[in-house]
Amino acid sequence: MMKTYVECRTAFIRIITRIRTNDRRSLSFQASSTSTTPYPLKPFPSKPTTAGFTLLELTTILVVFGILMSIMAPGWNALLRRLTLSHAQDVVYQAIRDAQGTAQRLNVPYQASFREFNGIVQWSIHPASVNAATAHWKDLDPNIQIDSETTLQLAGGIRRIQFKENGNVNGQLGRLTLSSKSGGGSKRCVMISTLLGAIRKGEERPRPDSSGRTCY
Repeated sequence: MMKTYVECRTAFIRIITRIRTNDRRSLSFQASSTSTTPYPLKPFPSKPTTAGFTLLELTTILVVFGILMSIMAPGWNALLRRLTLSHAQDVVYQAIRDAQGTAQRLNVPYQASFREFNGIVQWSIHPASVNAATAHWKDLDPNIQIDSETTLQLAGGIRRIQFKENGNVNGQLGRLTLSSKSGGGSKRCVMISTLLGAIRKGEERPRPDSSGRTCY
């Protein structure tokens, strides 16, 4: 019995000793693994050198850019004037058409009114029976002005065109001509050319018409 106990105790001590030995070997292996690199290190490639512009080159670029801008600026400004005039012409044309259509729809005389107020061209559509001065006015672009070629009836500082219940013109025919305050010679106009209420657009021409007007 005593012999069996001693043999068991000896075997147990051997097992514990073997486990401890294996643990030490494992820790030693891990330490050696972390301290060495499995792959050889490669040197980082050197950064390529980047060449920039010299002061002389930058100065030359700026000078050339300035020359190009000075050449293009007049043409660009002229284009902006034409676009602004064309948009104002579209607004005036649509306002007159709306006045005509509203007269037919509501079966009452209607009016499209235009004026310059504090240097701004304004427009309004309203019943012909309403005082235009008290109507609701809307602005055109501040750079737009009513040109001297305008022939719409003028009363109390207000240009107007009236339509009857059937859409025909109630009284005088005429045109509203717009030009740019900054000059440039461009003009755009909207003409009411027949008593039946025909409305059309016009633009500046190289030669004046029979009445001496250049926008037709």
